[in-house]
Amino acid sequence: MTIPKIAFTVTWEKPPEVAKRRWGLWTRDANRTVGDYWHRVFLPRHFQRGAGGRYRYASRGRKYEAKKAWMAQAGRKVRGLPIAKRGFVPLVFTGEMERLLTRSRIIRVYPSRFTITMIGPRYVTMTPRSGRPWLAREATRITPEEEAKLTALWGRVIEEQYGRFSAQQTKRIQAA
Repeated sequence: MTIPKIAFTVTWEKPPEVAKRRWGLWTRDANRTVGDYWHRVFLPRHFQRGAGGRYRYASRGRKYEAKKAWMAQAGRKVRGLPIAKRGFVPLVFTGEMERLLTRSRIIRVYPSRFTITMIGPRYVTMTPRSGRPWLAREATRITPEEEAKLTALWGRVIEEQYGRFSAQQTKRIQAA
């Protein structure tokens, strides 16, 4: 089973005056901040109009798109839920996936990476049936601009931690 990954690389050398344990705590903090930011800011963008082009989603079939638009216009419901966003967003049919993915998360952080566990609907599988789009991969895709922002955020958190560390190390000596 393949799990979709949000992958980006940060090249940052540990300063020699910083202990390995402290560096690990800093990178965990940076990874937690980046994971939370991705979930709060970038994940909801996948459920907006224009997300299909921005994140290069697989094209949906004409019949599927037509049926979805017709159902939205006619006010039809699926399992008691109306068609959300008038049928214009590829990842949104009833909005169940959006509600579940954006509602809760578990962020596990490590010195070298982080993982975000989200609960999604049953139909979002790790390996979709033949001919179906890979919804889990589409929902976790990031653009190069988002990657740059996440990398910059990671760097800012580390610089902030280093600034606090340097301030603690500074000692003032007065002449008598």
